[in-house]
This record gives sequence, structure tokens and C-alpha cells, in this order.
Amino acid sequence: MLDLHNKVSLPKSKGYDFFRNNNLSEWTFSSFKQHKLNNARIKPSMSAIINQYKQHLTDISGTIKDKDLKIYIASLLEDVGDRSTEEQSGFTLSNCSNVNIASINYGTQVSSSEHSNKKRKIIEEPASPLPSTPSVSSPRNLAQNEILCYDIDDESESEEEIQVVVEEDVKFGIWELWKKVLENMQAQNDIDKYSLENLNIIQLGNKIGSESTRKYYPKDLIDKTDIIIKNIPDFFVKDQDFYNRIFDTIILADEQSSNELLAEVYLKFKHCNVSELFIKDSDVYQLEVIYNYRIVWPIIDCLSKLTEATRFRPGEVRLQAICDELKLMNKDTNSFYNADGVIVNTEHKIEVAIIETTGPFHVLNNSKETQDYIKAGYGLVSMLHYIGRKYTYGDFDIFKRIGVFFVQVTPIKLRIWRVSMPHSKLYVKNCIGSVKVPAMAVDCEENLRKLINLLWLMKKVIQESYEAIEALKNSHINKMKIKARKGSGYESICEIQDNFKKNAVIKLPNVYVQKTDKFKMNSSPLRPDD
Repeated sequence: MLDLHNKVSLPKSKGYDFFRNNNLSEWTFSSFKQHKLNNARIKPSMSAIINQYKQHLTDISGTIKDKDLKIYIASLLEDVGDRSTEEQSGFTLSNCSNVNIASINYGTQVSSSEHSNKKRKIIEEPASPLPSTPSVSSPRNLAQNEILCYDIDDESESEEEIQVVVEEDVKFGIWELWKKVLENMQAQNDIDKYSLENLNIIQLGNKIGSESTRKYYPKDLIDKTDIIIKNIPDFFVKDQDFYNRIFDTIILADEQSSNELLAEVYLKFKHCNVSELFIKDSDVYQLEVIYNYRIVWPIIDCLSKLTEATRFRPGEVRLQAICDELKLMNKDTNSFYNADGVIVNTEHKIEVAIIETTGPFHVLNNSKETQDYIKAGYGLVSMLHYIGRKYTYGDFDIFKRIGVFFVQVTPIKLRIWRVSMPHSKLYVKNCIGSVKVPAMAVDCEENLRKLINLLWLMKKVIQESYEAIEALKNSHINKMKIKARKGSGYESICEIQDNFKKNAVIKLPNVYVQKTDKFKMNSSPLRPDD
């Protein structure tokens, strides 16, 4: 840090900590702005940041005797003065249509002498209230009414950050805007306590959403986020005639016959007896375990065998990431989360996907479907946390590229969700594809093709995550060496887990969630999915 003795006499006020703790080269406006945004619980307006920056530099300049240092500070003042407020940051919240927080009220600072005479109209967004008593519903496999707890962030606010309200548009990046949307939802107390937004998870997908996401997610912001896959890529690019003949044979086949050619539809998924879907009295319509055993598990198993360093573990598998999370929180390790299947990367020994089947084929159960979806949210966040802790000194920008997956087998559809962490303390659960599982041979071709393409897409994105995990491992090793040897820049090396969001306690009792209207994810042409 810069030795300012005999050159600068900085005020002892906390507001000058930035200048006191940083080198001269880091006294830029962009660094000061980031410092203010990172440390303020109530985000200040851009004009307030600019005014504070100018005032601090002017005060410091008045104490300086060194001519070169005085010239340098003058150049900083000139640089920030030449730029408009709009040029200092990203894009405005008001540019997003239908945002409930489109006009955020922040203010200009008032002097301490005015504090006793002015009534402060401070707008704060309180954290979601903790449930006082267990609800009557929840995922079945988080045993013994165990709770997944995350510590609430402990942030303080200095006196100078308390401001009188002045209406003003505030500019943020895409992910900062999403964080404001989540904060608004949590502050409204209008979302269910089981909603994944309480875990800071954004839920996106093509023409899929819940009552809450349709109410609070701005369509313009969804479009600007630009991560939704609207069309599943077509992998039937070769041997079209071969596949066409297979589908023609399927359509002409007797629905009661065991048509072995159906297995060929799944390319190399040769052990999957898909014909069971077309037999009306098949046990797949009666029992979830039969649906898994004859249809779901063979497909996922073959997909895993085609993916390098991958293994599929079927049947009530305990998710290790949840067990580790509970240990870190000193919770009872007898509590656990069992999935219907887990895909594991054998090289890194990391869980990369979970499979949950709602029930028998074509047997609707909204409570069970929602329970599985909520439970998966906890599991997927824990899986990401496990990767981040395993390679804790890795580059966070590399970590952002890693996804973990949820294969959701509903009574009539198969959906695949990818969960990632694109920004500090923010998670995205993005549906990369949703396909109706066909039940009749005569009209199965379109959906079977889509299903094959979706599964093949999952294989490709899993491989992309593997590449990112390997890069994260190498980054972790290199930075760990620098830190251990106290090499150049070792003090600035941070842990990935510093970016994890620590959320309030949410209880998940042993019985199903009954009231699912607000947060059950379903397909609909309604806004914001159109």
C-alpha cells in the first residue's frame, strides 16, 4: 500500500478507507465505485458515488504538498468530470418493462446537523422471514424434519451511507439486475417459503415458468439474459434414410408387439425397451419403479456409458454433496437426500446430475412433482458448492462455466435443467429442454426425435462442464502453489466459496407440499414465456 506519510493527511472518517487501503494506481473511479457498491447495504445512486468520489479527492488534494501527486489527483478529477452518469455503469433498471422495482429510490447525503430535523424515508428490502413452525409438506427424503441452513449475510451500514430518498434510475449489469428482482420478490412476502428464489436461484426456460416467475420476472430482462435454449439442436444429420425407415417401421408396428427396432431409435441406447411405452396395460403405467427400471434408467445408463469418465448410479442414491453440506453446518448426518439416480464424474469423483421421477407414466401428482423440483434445487446448489470447495482457489470465472444437471421425469414429459453460478451469490436453474414422452406409436416420431436430440444435447453440455472442471482444477493447483510459496500476488488469491450465497433457514418437513400453485413450474404460452 502507498506510504502517504509527509504527503497526505487523510481524514480518519470511514469514508476514506478506500484511499487509505489502496495503492495510488487503484484510486480510479471504477475501483471506487465497485468499493461503494460492494460495501453498501442500500446501494447508493451513481450520482451520489460520483459526488463522494470528487469530494474525497478534493479534500485529499488540499492536504498534498507533493506536486506530482497533486497533478495525478487532478487528472483523476478531470477524468471523472468528463464522463456522464450514464457512462459510469451498465444499463438502467427502468429499461426493463414490468419490473416491480423499476424506479428505485436512493438519495443524496444529508449533513449530520440535519439528522434531527429531517424525517428519513429510507427504503430497505428486508430478508425473507423465517418460518416459525414447520409446514405440513416437503420432500420425503430429507429425513427427520432436517433443515438445510445457510447463515444470513451480516452486513453493516455506515452513517454516511444513510440517505434521503431521491427518485432516480440506477444502472446495473444483467446479473445485478436479477439480484434486485430476487430481493424484490423476497421483500414482497408474496412468494411461497419453499420457492427457490429464497435460495437466490433464478428459474428460466423456454415457455416454462410458475405463477411467481410470470408475475415478477421481467420479460425484457429474460430476453437480455439470453441463455434460454429455444430450439434443441438436431443431431440427426447423417443417415437420414436409415432413421426414416426405423420410424416408418415403428408407425406400422403392432402396438402390442415388442418392437426391438425401437431401441435403434435411441442410437446406441440398445438396451432400452421403449416399446413398453406403447403397451396400454404395461406396468410402466402402474409403478414408478417399473417406469424407471424399463425406460428411464436404461436410457440414462447408456448415455453415461457414451460419456467419458461418467458413471450412472440408479435407485435411491444418497447425494453425497448434501451430506457434506450438512456436516459443514454441524447438522445431524443421519439426515439425507435420496435421488432416483445420480450421474458421477469418476475422474474427479464429483456428482454432476441427479434424476427424479415423479411417478408412474401418465399418472399426475403435482405435489410429488413439486417436491422433487424443490428438493433438486437444494441438491444442485450443494453440488456446485462441493465443486467450488474441492478446487477452492480456482478462478471464479472458470467456475461460472460449470453446470450441474437435473433430469426431471414428470408423468408426461422429460425435462433437463442446468444449474450454474454466473455471478457472485446468484444461481440460475435453466431448462435446456422439455419434451413430451410419446405414448402412441403412430404419432411418436416427432417427440422421439426431440427426446433423442435433448439427451444428446445433455451429453454435450456435460462434456463442456467436464472441460471447465479440469480447467478449474489446474487453476486451483497453480494458485495454491503461489499462495503456499507466498509468490507474487498471493495476498489477492480468494476462495471460490467467498462467492456462495448464505441464505436464511428454510424447513422442509417429511410430507409433500400441498399448495403448489404459486411455484410449480409448468409450460404455458403466457408471459413471460411467449
